[in-house]
Amino acid sequence: MYFLRLITVNFLISVFFVYLFSLPFVAEASLLVSPPVIDGEGVPRDSISGVITLTNAADNRRMRVFTFVNNVSVEKEGGREEFVVLRGQDVADSVANWVSITRQEIMLAPGESKEIPFSASIHRDAKPGKYHAFISFAEGSRRSEAEGKISRDRATLLSIEVKDDSEDILNLRSFITEKSIITGSPFSFIIILDNRGDTVLIPVGEIVVYNKRGKEIGAVEFNKEKISIEPGEESEFKVLWENDLDWGRHRARLALSYGSGGRKYSLNDATFFPNIPIIPLMVLFFVLLSLVILLIHFFHKKRERAHLFVEKRRRNSFGHDEPDEHTINLRDR
Repeated sequence: MYFLRLITVNFLISVFFVYLFSLPFVAEASLLVSPPVIDGEGVPRDSISGVITLTNAADNRRMRVFTFVNNVSVEKEGGREEFVVLRGQDVADSVANWVSITRQEIMLAPGESKEIPFSASIHRDAKPGKYHAFISFAEGSRRSEAEGKISRDRATLLSIEVKDDSEDILNLRSFITEKSIITGSPFSFIIILDNRGDTVLIPVGEIVVYNKRGKEIGAVEFNKEKISIEPGEESEFKVLWENDLDWGRHRARLALSYGSGGRKYSLNDATFFPNIPIIPLMVLFFVLLSLVILLIHFFHKKRERAHLFVEKRRRNSFGHDEPDEHTINLRDR
């Protein structure tokens, strides 16, 4: 009899403790949160909004619920997702700081459901990529008590993909030779580029030169030093040409490529220039100079003879028939 009574008492104590320790889990299981995941996307400064539904599944008691928002690191290992609460992140990388949602206590009557609206404003300096945060709800008589009951099962995972809204805009201001007439190598091409976008750009490419018959005679690399151009900056590049050139008119073609974040753009232009080697140019100059000197000498002599002829006639008109030492006898010539 005593043995039977002892078994009964132990059984009742066991049932009591099972009931006692199961109360919190039953209570927590009575709070339902949906949806489990909310996905959104946008560019910096965009706003994403949504609604989370809370339901008190308990039949006989009211609930006091508090809201918590925490950043989450998502890492996949062996097909599983590990969620780790992150704190103290910079605002530009912190979804928790982007989210606006009520932080006041939420009262739920038995069986009642409430829609809790929220919005997330993507930070202006957020970099492209995926960001995650848990919007969690927990029951408690005060916030500090509820914070200790945060669970993934009573939370919505907010996943935001930030798109790249940057622009790559490179403007070609000028592509010319340093002189209008080239007198042989070496000489430089002058290229002026203007970055009108909002990303740092490193243009690369080449300059190809063709003779007057359209035949390629050589090429030279552009920006082999990989000099970058900041947003809003204008840069001048000098590209040295040291290859031989033919006589006459030439065409130079500039072909550039640039871009950031996996984007690729091209920029092309052409310029024309004559090439006159210095030695033939000097010979031509001296030939022209000699012709000019001869012409000047010829016209000077002709003018001198005309002047003497007029002077002789003037003397004859005044009766001076005898020629003096300065008179030229044109009749005997």
